[in-house]
Amino acid sequence: MKNSDHLSFDETMKILEDQQRTFRCSVDSLFGYILYLFRTELDVSQEIMGFQLGGISKSGYSKLENGISSLHISHVYMLSHITNVPRKFIYDLLDYLTEYCLSNGGRLYVGDDIAVNAFNENDDYPELKKNHEMMREKMTTPLKEYSAFFGLDHVAKLSSAINIAIKKGGKLPTRSPK
Repeated sequence: MKNSDHLSFDETMKILEDQQRTFRCSVDSLFGYILYLFRTELDVSQEIMGFQLGGISKSGYSKLENGISSLHISHVYMLSHITNVPRKFIYDLLDYLTEYCLSNGGRLYVGDDIAVNAFNENDDYPELKKNHEMMREKMTTPLKEYSAFFGLDHVAKLSSAINIAIKKGGKLPTRSPK
């Protein structure tokens, strides 16, 4: 470490990478996981799902699904609308995943604390603030590792619950974006 009062961005990233490997998520990444579960149950591509959620590009949808971009309340409304699954079911699923994460040793980041982690939120860390999206990516467990954390049996139950909700409520149109 340099002889200064502040860590450089690279030094900060090294500390973050060296932290104990725990399951790290945010509300956005858990919602992204819900989007992923819905999309796989519906058997549609990211392109089609993004289009149905309001014309979001494949890249933009991928960022939502991976918890890199922040969710908006409109995404919950659109998901509910296109699948005819009640918003309460979606919120309950988000609450369930949040509680599961917290009660099984995971760490939940809320809001911008994912960007600054244990560091003070002040002007001493301009690189952290400027690179918020990159920090979200570094600080959140990758989507591909969610199934291992939640357990395959548990994921199968979640998928079944989503499948039943979709069948009760309707089905996502599979029209391709133009």
